[in-house]
Amino acid sequence: MKLRSDSGSGLGVIAAVTALMQLPAVLCGFELCDSGFYMTFYDNIFTHPEATGYNFMYYLSGLAGGAVAAMTGGSILALRLAGALCNVLCTCLVWNLIRVPRRFIAVLITSLLVTAGAWGSPLTFYNDLLTILLALMSLTLLAKALSHDSREERSTRRRTAALLLLSGAAAGINTLTRIPNVLEIFFVILIPLPARRDTARSSLAWLGGWMAGLSAGLLAAAACGHLPLLADTIRDLLDTAATPGAESTHGLSSLVDAQISSWVSIGKTALKLILLYAAWLLTLRATAKSATRLAAAIRLTAGAALTAAAIWVLLRADIMTALTATAVTGAALALRCRDLRIPAAAMLLMTFILPLGSDNGIYNAGTPILWGTLAVAVTFYRQTAKGATLLCAVALLATCAASLAAGGTYFDDTPMSRMTGRIDSPTAAGIRTSPARAARINALTDSLRRHTSPGDTLLVYGSAPMLNHLTATVPAIGCSWPELLSAAQLERRLDTRSAPQYIMVLRFKTLGATLGTPSQDFALGHDTPQGRFHTPAKSAVMARYIEKKHYRAVSENADYTLYIRTRPAPAPAR
Repeated sequence: MKLRSDSGSGLGVIAAVTALMQLPAVLCGFELCDSGFYMTFYDNIFTHPEATGYNFMYYLSGLAGGAVAAMTGGSILALRLAGALCNVLCTCLVWNLIRVPRRFIAVLITSLLVTAGAWGSPLTFYNDLLTILLALMSLTLLAKALSHDSREERSTRRRTAALLLLSGAAAGINTLTRIPNVLEIFFVILIPLPARRDTARSSLAWLGGWMAGLSAGLLAAAACGHLPLLADTIRDLLDTAATPGAESTHGLSSLVDAQISSWVSIGKTALKLILLYAAWLLTLRATAKSATRLAAAIRLTAGAALTAAAIWVLLRADIMTALTATAVTGAALALRCRDLRIPAAAMLLMTFILPLGSDNGIYNAGTPILWGTLAVAVTFYRQTAKGATLLCAVALLATCAASLAAGGTYFDDTPMSRMTGRIDSPTAAGIRTSPARAARINALTDSLRRHTSPGDTLLVYGSAPMLNHLTATVPAIGCSWPELLSAAQLERRLDTRSAPQYIMVLRFKTLGATLGTPSQDFALGHDTPQGRFHTPAKSAVMARYIEKKHYRAVSENADYTLYIRTRPAPAPAR
C-alpha cells in the first residue's frame, strides 16, 4: 500500500502505531499516588464533590473522567484507555497541523518518540492529557483559519470565522481543565502573524469564542451545583501561591524555581544542538562553491561527525530533556520556513505556556506536551538534514526501548516480563504489576475492608489516595492527597472540616519507581525522600490531630497504622 502525505491510510497507520505503543503501559504497572488522586476525583465528583474539592482546579477533566468512571464502574483500565485515546486524537490533530508534502515519516517518528517517552508519565486520563488535547485542537483550528486569505470569497470568510470561534472556544473551556490554562488566552497573539488585513476582526472573533467556551464550562458547573466549590478552589490556589516553596508543592516560589530549573536544563542541551547545526551550515557554506571530491568528502565527514556528536548530546540527557531540546530547537529554526512558520509559532507558544503553574515545570506533563512541537521540528529536520534526523531518531528510540525493556511504567519499575501480580479489586481488573507490589497493596486494602465500609470517610497520610479508590471510601478534608498541602493548610483543614472516621498512616515511601522500606522515622517525616510532600511539620500536625481527636489504632503492621475515631470517656462525676 502506497502511503501519500494526504492519504487517510497514512493517518490510519500512524494512529494504530500510537495506540499499540501505549498498550503495554495501559495493561501493566500500578502506583498509589497520581492515578489514585485522579480516580478518587472521578469516583466522587457527582456523589461527594466536597470530598475532592482540591481537585476542582482540574474541573473539566473531573467531569469527563467522572462520566467514564460512572459508565464503567470506576474501572482504572477504562480510564487508561481514555488517556491513550487522548494521545491518538493528538496524532490526528498533528497530522492536520503539518500540511506539507511527505509528512508521513515525520509524524510517524513523532508518534514513536512521544509514546515511548509517555511510558514514564501517568497514562490514566487526567488534566494534563485533556489540556494538551484541547490546546492542540485550538491551535490546529487557528492555524487552519490563518491559512485562509482574508480577501477570499464570502463563504471562505464564514468558514474562517467559524474556525476562529471554535479555536477560541476550545482554549476558553480548557481554562476549567486546569486553572492556569487561562493563559491560553495569549494564543490570540498568533493572529497578526500572517499580516492579515482583518487582524482586529479576527482577534475579536477568537476572543468571543474564548469567552463562549469559558461560559459554557461555567454553565455546566452551575448546572451540577459545583460553582461554590470551584470558587473555593480558586481562593485556595491564591492562598497556596503565597505559601513558602519549602512547605508546599504549589507555592509561587517553588513554581517559579521549577520553571527556571527545567528550562535551564533544556536550554543547555538545546544550545549544544544549535552550535552543531551552525557548524553544519558553516561547512555547507565553505564547500558550496566547490564540486570536487575533496569538498564532498569534507561534507560527508563533517555530517557524520556532527550527527555522532548530536546523538552523544541527546543520549547524555534524559528522554524528556532530549526531546524537548530537540523539539524547541527545530521549531525555532522552522520559523524561517514559509510552510512551517505558523505551526512552528503556535507550537512554541503552546510549549512555553502550558507548563506554567506546574510543580515540575514542563516535565510534569511528560512527552505528550511535545506532540505538535516535535512534529514541526522533525518535519524541519527532515527537510534540511534527512539522514542525520533518522539516525538521531533511531538512537533515541533504541535508548527508549532499552530503558523500557529494563524498567517498567510510571512509578513502577517492574520489568514487563515480571508483571504477573494482580490487585484484588474489580476496579483494577486487567492490570498487572509485580507479585510483591500486588501483595503489599492487597494487604493494605484487606485491612481497610475489614474495618471500613464503602462510603466511610478515610484520610490516607502517605501519598496513597489510590487506597480510597480501591476500598470505595470517601476522602476526608476535601483532599485525597493531604501531602499536597502545606503544614498550615493541612492543620487548618483538619480543624475546620468534619473529622474522618478513619485515618491510615503509612510508614513507607510511595513516590518513585519503587515502594520504600517501612520505618517509623518515615512516618514521623524524619526520613524524607519525598521532599516537600512528606515533612516533619506535616507529620507532627497529623500526630497532634490523632491525639487531640482521640483516635485509637485498630490495625497495624510494619507498613501502616489504621486509626478509628473514638469518643473521649466522660469526666468523672464530682
